[in-house]
Amino acid sequence: MSITQIPNVVSISSFRSETDNLIELSDTYLSEGRYSEAYANLNQVLLLGKFGPEIYSRLGYVKYCCQEYEAAMNYYHFAVDEGVNSEKINNKLGLLYLAMGDVKLAEECFLLAMEDPESYSDACLNMAKLSLAKEDYQTGWEYYCGQLGSYSANIPVPSEWENKTVLIYGHINPWQELFFLRFLSELKKYEAKKISYYCNEKFRVLLKGGVEGVDVLKILPVEAQYDVIIPITELPGVLSQSQILTFLKPISFGRPNASNVKVIRNLLPNNGKENIAVAWESFDVDSNGLKMRISPQLLGECLRYRKANILVIQKNPNINDIRSLEKGLRRKIFNYSFVHDSIDDSNAFLSEMDRYITIGDQNIHLVYGLNEIGFDVKVSIMVTYPSQWQWLASGNNTPWFPGFTLCRQDVSGSWEQACIDLQSSFCE
Repeated sequence: MSITQIPNVVSISSFRSETDNLIELSDTYLSEGRYSEAYANLNQVLLLGKFGPEIYSRLGYVKYCCQEYEAAMNYYHFAVDEGVNSEKINNKLGLLYLAMGDVKLAEECFLLAMEDPESYSDACLNMAKLSLAKEDYQTGWEYYCGQLGSYSANIPVPSEWENKTVLIYGHINPWQELFFLRFLSELKKYEAKKISYYCNEKFRVLLKGGVEGVDVLKILPVEAQYDVIIPITELPGVLSQSQILTFLKPISFGRPNASNVKVIRNLLPNNGKENIAVAWESFDVDSNGLKMRISPQLLGECLRYRKANILVIQKNPNINDIRSLEKGLRRKIFNYSFVHDSIDDSNAFLSEMDRYITIGDQNIHLVYGLNEIGFDVKVSIMVTYPSQWQWLASGNNTPWFPGFTLCRQDVSGSWEQACIDLQSSFCE
């Protein structure tokens, strides 16, 4: 090799490293819901001359997450024109069609995507969500079971658990873990030798009353001691292999800690007005990438003429959102986001509320549990479009959270009717 060739070799190596780093960083931003940063990094890859179907496909997905659907569709077309296998992009196209309101085309894309082994699991899960949203539980749980793929093939079905030790372990997403906790009680139907559940300390505080038939572990379990090990989010798929599942109500976590309630009461406004807690954004990004959010200013405008204390319980609210909410309200708010530091504080705080208006977060599980033991906190969910399957495809209520009022964003992105429904719920 001549000396003059060496710089070119170094340059090519450097080029590949830089593009790979940009793509990896883009994936990180995407997982954190930082879509503009993800898009900027992928655009930089294009500027460096790295074209190809995979980059266009990624750009399309980022635009989908930004809810810029026309731009997303254009990038997906570029990906197909560049030679990407259509089966590999069908799942993303299905999500896009669903977000645009074309459920039939979305289903067709998901079914086509299931023909590709690499996209089978994700497409199967999306078909499960579509079926569950339509309250077709038998089909929905069958698809949910199917998305487990080879993983579930290694797990004995519950009807074969007799004399076996079973470990259920938690999930890093609090919303999902609290939701799927309701399926733990189903395990007592089976004659397992022992059923254990391991979760983080925050949830062990909630489960101080225990779960019937399940041992809630306080220390990290030794995996070798268990015959069957299952993540809690996959319980419905595993259970559906031995029974026909419909829906299950949330579990109750018992009364809030009295000392925490006393502290919270001393911190609340003492003016005799109604207390309304609000949150406008879900901290956890939906599994398909869309962030659930309503404009704080719009939410404030909905509550402007309500003579109540507006108490923010949004996790990690930024100052611009606080100001937007106050602009909509035309008055100051009370910031209680600190209660997220302790689940006992969250539970105590919510027990003192008259209403909770939210986009949908882990606190709704706490509120439902409180209402099950005699509290009366009115809950309104501002449901984004497309909705999570627990909110169903239409209607203003759901069997998953009976008594909650659903106020739906329409397919165009408008919240007009949702705001009317929210204000109407105040009269109930």
